[in-house]
Amino acid sequence: MSIITNGHIKSLRLDKGFAFVRADGKDVYVPLRLLRDSGYRLDLLAEDQEIALSFEETEPGKYRAREVLGIPTGTLLKRVPAGVHSGTIKMYDDLRGFGFISVGMEFLDLHFKTWQPPFPFKKGTRVTFHVDFMGEFSHFAEELETA
Repeated sequence: MSIITNGHIKSLRLDKGFAFVRADGKDVYVPLRLLRDSGYRLDLLAEDQEIALSFEETEPGKYRAREVLGIPTGTLLKRVPAGVHSGTIKMYDDLRGFGFISVGMEFLDLHFKTWQPPFPFKKGTRVTFHVDFMGEFSHFAEELETA
C-alpha cells in the first residue's frame, strides 16, 4: 500500500544517486531519477527542502519512494499566483508528448503535455501559460503560447 505525504530531504547524495526523505516519521529512500523526472533541478536541491511523494514499505522497516509528486500545492500557490505567467521551454519529449517549462523560480519547473503534434516550441523558446492544479500535489502549465 502506497502512502502519499509531504516530507523533507534529510540527506542528499548526488554523487551516489539517491536521497533520504523524512516523511511520516520514516526515512524513505528516493532515487534521484524520481526527483529529476518530477521536474526538480538536482543542482538546486537542498537538505530540509519540502517535497511531496508516495512511498511504500519494501520490507519491515525499509521504505522506498514510488513517485515524487512535486512541491506541495500550498507552497506552489505561494510561488505561482493565478494568472498568466512566462517561462522558457526547458525540455520536450516528442515521443511521449510532455516537457518542462523553467519559470525562473528556485526549485520549480512546471510540467506540460501536448498531444497535438507537431509541437511548435523547442528548447529555449519563451512561452506564456496558465497554471492549473489537479489534486492536492499535482500542478501543470496549460494554454501555452509563444511569448
